[in-house]
Amino acid sequence: MKTQIISASKVLITITFLFAASSLFFSSCSEKSTDPPVLTTENVTAITQTSAASGGSISSDGGASIESRGLCWSTSANPTIDDNVIIEGTGTGSFTGTLTNLLPNTQYYVRAFATNSAGTGYGNQVTFTTEQAQQAEVTTTDVTLITSSTAVSGGDVTSDGGEAVTEKGVCWSTSQNPTTADSKTSDGTGTGIFTSNLTSLSSNTTYYLRAYATNSTGTVYGNEVTFTTPPGPNEVLISNYAFNPATLTIAANTTVTWTNKDGVGHTVTSDTGVFESGTLNTNGTFSYTFTTPGSYPYHCTPHPYMTATVIVN
Repeated sequence: MKTQIISASKVLITITFLFAASSLFFSSCSEKSTDPPVLTTENVTAITQTSAASGGSISSDGGASIESRGLCWSTSANPTIDDNVIIEGTGTGSFTGTLTNLLPNTQYYVRAFATNSAGTGYGNQVTFTTEQAQQAEVTTTDVTLITSSTAVSGGDVTSDGGEAVTEKGVCWSTSQNPTTADSKTSDGTGTGIFTSNLTSLSSNTTYYLRAYATNSTGTVYGNEVTFTTPPGPNEVLISNYAFNPATLTIAANTTVTWTNKDGVGHTVTSDTGVFESGTLNTNGTFSYTFTTPGSYPYHCTPHPYMTATVIVN
């Protein structure tokens, strides 16, 4: 009788153990594992100097809901969500996005990503290079308000070429095709219309002027315009076989300067022998100070039909 009780206890213990093991086995089999999502990265399209488009396609959510998805990119390989990121919703399937604020002529690496409770999965890496920046575009404004020593011009930067314009203005010279190595103004940055004030010009002088704009690719110039400054208040211009002005009225103790702009020699010869310049070749000058009031007619000896008068008050 005692033996039967022990046997029953053994049977009970055995059944209990088998039940527990069976429960553990089935419980283990019923649990579902969770992994990061599985996805691919789309090729990059619509590439410009500062933007591009890409996307991704999620083939598996890894066993848990996808909380976020999008694109990450960098100038270094294998970008992560710690780099530049755009979020493009949740859930599985395909998505697209636009990468912005890129630098021209720069290589980038991009990967699609998706995140669930198990972590973040990344697609394959693709690379692309943004378009190269171009030179700015600028036009030159006509010259106005011309005096013997000043003038006003400017320009319009109609395009920055994809890179910030760091300087703009006008440059001028007495020779054609002036550059920023000649006289110039600096009138700010960026695109748009600007005004330039020219100073320290020489009277009776023809100038060539161009607007300019500078970005990272270099300096570009607008169309060339020309202008000529007039004589100063006490100057006489010899041009086209004439004295201009033909009559100049000044105060006593004033110095008058003549400048020859013709391609041949001229003289400034007093009719009464008060002053004589001798032959003035092209761009030659002659000055005389009038100390006594009166009228002083003069002429050009080689061309006697060229006459004028200085009146001293």
